[in-house]
Amino acid sequence: MFKSSRTVSKVRLLFQRSVSYNLPSIRLLDSLKSTESDLPGLFSNKTINELWYNRGQALVDNLNAQIIKNNVENAPANLEELIKVSFSKNDLNALFTNASLLHNLQFFLESLKTNEDRSFSKAQISALLKTPSTSIKVENAPQDESLAEWINDSFGSMVEFKTLLLNSAASIKGDGTTWLVAQATYSESAMRDGASTGVSFDTLAIVNTYNAGIVDDSMRSGQVTKMKHQKQLKLDAANRRDQERKEMAAGEVQEQGQAVEEVVQETQKRSISADENALGSVEEAEEVMLFSDRKLVPLLAIDASMRAYLEDYGIYGKRQYLENVWHCVDWDVVASRTPKRFKPSMVFEY
Repeated sequence: MFKSSRTVSKVRLLFQRSVSYNLPSIRLLDSLKSTESDLPGLFSNKTINELWYNRGQALVDNLNAQIIKNNVENAPANLEELIKVSFSKNDLNALFTNASLLHNLQFFLESLKTNEDRSFSKAQISALLKTPSTSIKVENAPQDESLAEWINDSFGSMVEFKTLLLNSAASIKGDGTTWLVAQATYSESAMRDGASTGVSFDTLAIVNTYNAGIVDDSMRSGQVTKMKHQKQLKLDAANRRDQERKEMAAGEVQEQGQAVEEVVQETQKRSISADENALGSVEEAEEVMLFSDRKLVPLLAIDASMRAYLEDYGIYGKRQYLENVWHCVDWDVVASRTPKRFKPSMVFEY
């Protein structure tokens, strides 16, 4: 039974009404847009419009279109929840991609503040030969004492942290994001007193993701599970081929008057050996545990994609762009995202 075009239009209208995704409001960018101003120290007004109001809106439009196209009912209002429900589902891959890209871009832009002391211009090729600064003093360092202490404990010093953060972003070729994350390990948390209410975060780390990549390891573990499932399908297919070979071997044995049972047993031994080899390596087992046992919470994102710096800094200006990003990071926002740190009550001296 076919639905009339009027009924289809009504259904589509209902889905359209259920879609609540709009371009999120970022106070700093909205104020700059209203006055057609640059973001002092980092972006021109043109880049702000292209990066957020044009590209961001395009991601929102694509996202809503995918929700309607795939008849996604009761889509969660929270963008992070939408990413989780669409992750690793082939039919919702386009939806996941747009939601993740929008989330990553928003997370980056919400971490910024203005810096009147910085300037930007298109770099020349000589910028590639410029010796990086080795200044001991790090400007625009976090003022929150707890966050600064955690950074120093995790990376050795603020200088080492800044160097690793910006070098990680500089290493990205193509589209990608560099993240500062708080890290917890479920197995270690379970052994700590008072950890029954949740995980305890004890480490900060830097992570790179690419394209629409995410930092949520509980979701990335799903990728490992999916790979295991694909491996099992291949193993099942190999077993079917072995069975076919057994049947063919049995037929040939009967024709030649040999003992069928001996040949079948030998074939089974080969199949068992193949199965044992297909179980996976120690590295694969560790990889599964790594993802399933770890929880990451993003604190800071840096968009390392060329579109973020090409207009204002030129093709050779990525380093200058990243240096300016550092000076425009709003560490108060980063501190507000930071979970409570677990610190051992006892310190052992050796």
